[in-house]
Amino acid sequence: MKTRPDVSVVTPSYNQADFIEDAIQSVLGQTGATFEHIVVDALSDDGTAERLAKHPHLRVVREADRGQSDALNKGFALARAPIVCWLNADDYLLPNAFSEARRQFQTHPDAAAIFGHYYLVDSQRRLIRSKRVPPFDASVCRHFGVCAPTSGSFFAADVLRDSRFRLDEDLSITMDWDLYQRLADAGLRLVQVPKFLSAFRIHEGNKSIGEADVDRPERRRLEERRLAERDQFQKRYVSGRESRLHRLHPNLPYHVHHIRFVLNKAARLYYLRNALDRLRTSLVLPAGAA
Repeated sequence: MKTRPDVSVVTPSYNQADFIEDAIQSVLGQTGATFEHIVVDALSDDGTAERLAKHPHLRVVREADRGQSDALNKGFALARAPIVCWLNADDYLLPNAFSEARRQFQTHPDAAAIFGHYYLVDSQRRLIRSKRVPPFDASVCRHFGVCAPTSGSFFAADVLRDSRFRLDEDLSITMDWDLYQRLADAGLRLVQVPKFLSAFRIHEGNKSIGEADVDRPERRRLEERRLAERDQFQKRYVSGRESRLHRLHPNLPYHVHHIRFVLNKAARLYYLRNALDRLRTSLVLPAGAA
């Protein structure tokens, strides 16, 4: 019987042959934890299969699917470890991500997810921007979509096995926002690590860039779903004072939450740091610099 690994990495894949090697090597380079790496590939035809075949340690599932959410759900169901890392095929982990995630789950055994800062890089792994993520705020996530990264984040396997938190396979872009909203609604804990754990690659084939026409309708659908749940939200989460605000105008409590977020010290530091990162990048890294 195989020993249960410490971390299961799940990578959904479709025609990312140019980048998937970086993802694989970033997992192989981790220390401080045993792992399995599950790649769910949707019958890529760009040479991905040949690249995957060079790595016998991979657990590869090659079959047609309904999209990235379907592929991830399949991978999550196969995961044997207590900690599951969501890693897209065009992204990669930074050194010590495994050891940091394990340490955080040991410190916070009730955590549903662990996430950290990340780098935005181009197709050649050149730095575009550093993204420092503020501590998770459930109210902000519910109403404004400011949540946390997913690729390069770590989840408690028991949470992902819960039918309440299966990724919505009808969503191809905003399934991460939807997942975090449901985790927030359930009152589960998401822990921010003040360290850089991963790199998110920006390139021409990136879904979040190339499918804006899909992203907008999906976001509208999620917003409509939230509006349909407004009465339930009012009963469960909104204080008496905010209920009075709601009677004045339905959206007023949400704007109050947003103002509180902006005035929050952690949020101010988040925006300040990102502004400084953009300035530093423009001054220190000339165009084309490695």
